[in-house]
Amino acid sequence: MSMQFILDKDVYKVARITGPEHNFLGIRLADDGREIDVVQLPMKSGECHQIDQDSVLVQVNQGLLEVNAELGRAYSISQILFVPSDSPSKSVYKYLTVELIKRIDSQGVFLVV
Repeated sequence: MSMQFILDKDVYKVARITGPEHNFLGIRLADDGREIDVVQLPMKSGECHQIDQDSVLVQVNQGLLEVNAELGRAYSISQILFVPSDSPSKSVYKYLTVELIKRIDSQGVFLVV
């Protein structure tokens, strides 16, 4: 499995590619537990919607709850970015959220762009 972690201004991004499956998630952290803004990024010409934003929001919230409990922290997210044509999954965005927050919390390495 290949994952890339990127920091683009104040957006933390992760791209995961496993053979034919690919998923991208971007999150912007918040100072409080405000409502999360979900942004669908543009798709390439000819690509089809495979994931809806409600599914991504549910998974990200589940991952956030899980990782906050595990780390004893209170991270909040203000914005989610995803690509609607990515590979569908019922759990990958939860997993990506956990991995992103753990890397942020441990001050892990991000490629800064």
